[in-house]
Amino acid sequence: IGIASGEVKCGNMGCDGMKKFTFVGSLASWVHIVERVARMQGADIAVDNTTHEEVTNVAFTRPLLHLSFPKHSDKTLLVHEALGEKEVKEEEWMYQMAEGG
Repeated sequence: IGIASGEVKCGNMGCDGMKKFTFVGSLASWVHIVERVARMQGADIAVDNTTHEEVTNVAFTRPLLHLSFPKHSDKTLLVHEALGEKEVKEEEWMYQMAEGG
């Protein structure tokens, strides 16, 4: 499974005889790459760096692969493996909410 966070356009594409629900945008390409990295590295779930930053307070992750694209020097992709949910003690959840987590 590959997960990437961001904005995409989605909806039914095609003609009346053959419609398909799909996603369009650069993020659709990113998530495909993340999913392929997961498969190549033997990870059950891989996430892009944006998703990693969003879930770092609630999930354990580890870096899997850092990709750079020679034709696009400004584009890099850091892929992380999602390892599992962090356990939060019952009395800590209010503290974490106050901290923005």
